Amino acid sequence: MIEDVDELVFACCCEFAYSGDYYVPSPTSNLLGSDTGQPRTEEVSSQPKLGRWDHRNLIRNIFHPMTLPRIYGYLLEKLDQAPRAEAAENSATDHRYSYANVFMCHAEINRFAYNADWTSLRVLSLHRLIQSLEHFELSKDRTREIIGLLQFCFEEKGQIEDLQTVLRDYVVWNVEVMMQDTDFSKLLERVPSLQKAVFRSMWN
Repeated sequence: MIEDVDELVFACCCEFAYSGDYYVPSPTSNLLGSDTGQPRTEEVSSQPKLGRWDHRNLIRNIFHPMTLPRIYGYLLEKLDQAPRAEAAENSATDHRYSYANVFMCHAEINRFAYNADWTSLRVLSLHRLIQSLEHFELSKDRTREIIGLLQFCFEEKGQIEDLQTVLRDYVVWNVEVMMQDTDFSKLLERVPSLQKAVFRSMWN
């Protein structure tokens, strides 16, 4: 039995049932006074620098330019129609906005679809999440948007392996940026399974 379904997630699922796709919420403003735009004290991570880290060698990583088209192709083969391309997913470069709610919507829909054994919705939401992350312009002042997603995927109940794999590969692909955030370092310490997955994937 599926309980505690978010109203927005349920609405997206209903939309998918009728149209074969769904719309996600618009990104939220990062202006001062908004929940996502509060300034925070900058801290310097005590983690060692990674030196000559070259993620281009990670040819098994989902976000590697040679691998990503194959991942999209594999997922699209399982869908009856190609997903719509939304502006929030193709141009997530405006630092005035937080895309955390966009990411979370896709992730929560994926978890709902997994629990409901709804394969087509599960595949679509995974595709849309990967697409959103691919076009997200990550920088050290935007890592909090990824950390919230990591907490959802690795700390909350009902963890989904597909989501964890996508987030693990995204973190590894952007590890130099992520390691500048002490909140990420604390998350690694708090969640050994995430720490193990990240550092193992860095050398595979």
